[in-house]
Amino acid sequence: MLKFLAHAERVKIQLKELATKAYGWQQSMVTQNAKAVQEASDALYAKLVNVHEYIEKVGANLSTATAQYNRFVGAIEGRGGTFFLMIPAF
Repeated sequence: MLKFLAHAERVKIQLKELATKAYGWQQSMVTQNAKAVQEASDALYAKLVNVHEYIEKVGANLSTATAQYNRFVGAIEGRGGTFFLMIPAF
């Protein structure tokens, strides 16, 4: 009976050691996953910064294009009315 109890105690200790190792492995995997998430979020942030810069440039260029178009229309229409209405029909 004593041998059985001693053996059971050794098994219990081994199971605790295995549980501790499994917990350590699990925490290692959590750390690796957290690092991967951080790296992916850093890459995404860098891309979003670039997209933001391009959107700002597109907005500025659209503003410039709109202003130039309005000047163009103003030059054609001018004070004398619509330019295309002044051209006689064939």
